[in-house]
Amino acid sequence: MKDIDKVKTYIGIDIEYEYGKNNILTLSKKLYIESLAKRYNIENSKLFKTPMEINLKLEKSDINEDIKYSIYRFQNSYYEMHFKYVLRFLKYVYSTRELKLKYCKSNNADILDCFVDADWAGDIVDRKSTTGFFIRFFGNSISWKSKKQNSVTKSSTFAEYIALSEAVTEVNFKLFKQGNIEVVKIESENNIAVYLQKH
Repeated sequence: MKDIDKVKTYIGIDIEYEYGKNNILTLSKKLYIESLAKRYNIENSKLFKTPMEINLKLEKSDINEDIKYSIYRFQNSYYEMHFKYVLRFLKYVYSTRELKLKYCKSNNADILDCFVDADWAGDIVDRKSTTGFFIRFFGNSISWKSKKQNSVTKSSTFAEYIALSEAVTEVNFKLFKQGNIEVVKIESENNIAVYLQKH
């Protein structure tokens, strides 16, 4: 086995290198997105600025009882309306195909930091909250998550606390993998949840 050149494409992700002061690496799915757009004939269709319709409400009667409200969860059991929403989502992604993830060297950023948030009772049907967080390594995003919480919380503080707990678990995993990182900056807008997490 011999090293021929830098990887340019991996599992549908285009990889570009820019050598210099910051040694920039960019990741893009542009070619893959364009191939999907061509396959489903949406290249000249009306594009969308949001991934789903605003104020879209899916009722339990519309779908299988154990399948919830995000498109990706319908991949094994879908109906025509779900396919329509997937095409809409693809039109949104096609409109953002020029966007790339950019990774560059940074001496000013914290080694590892995390930003956490949660809505409270955001699901209008079952009133469960959604956790969201992303983790950066030297200012570059390395992990992110958006997930509906498993239980209904009684306050925004509890929803934020659950989100913080999930984020800290992921940070601990990243710390274990990276090693030699002693301080992690974790930011949340709910001060009470942060206080509870510390004690």
